[in-house]
Amino acid sequence: MTFGPATAIVCGFAITGAATAVLAGLLTLQGRQVSVGWLVTGLGLVGLGNTFILPSYLGAALSDVRPHQAGAASGTLNTIQQLAGSAGLAAIGAVFFAARGPHPTHGEYARTQGRGKITVRIDQTTLLVWSGLEKC
Repeated sequence: MTFGPATAIVCGFAITGAATAVLAGLLTLQGRQVSVGWLVTGLGLVGLGNTFILPSYLGAALSDVRPHQAGAASGTLNTIQQLAGSAGLAAIGAVFFAARGPHPTHGEYARTQGRGKITVRIDQTTLLVWSGLEKC
């Protein structure tokens, strides 16, 4: 039995979303008292989920490119990926610091980070699951 890119992407986002939810819950409940073991486990699962996502979506994005255009397409894809990641991080950072005010405490940082990450991952997961189900 083989699985296509859509299945791998949906599974990857499910793993990443679940791991992010666990990390957000731990940060919300325990703040700075979270043990290193829980952080390593949660972040390892996020990495595992991304391992399913990245090769699948890169392959899907480049699958219809002609061989003589592969270099330009790959470079364009990587440039847009970096630009989108930077713009997204800047936007999330602006919202984060606007919500926290000029001088937040350490506990406020931990609570805000947990909520922001879970919201972003849920949105990403919902969009990709929906687009993956349309292709199935």
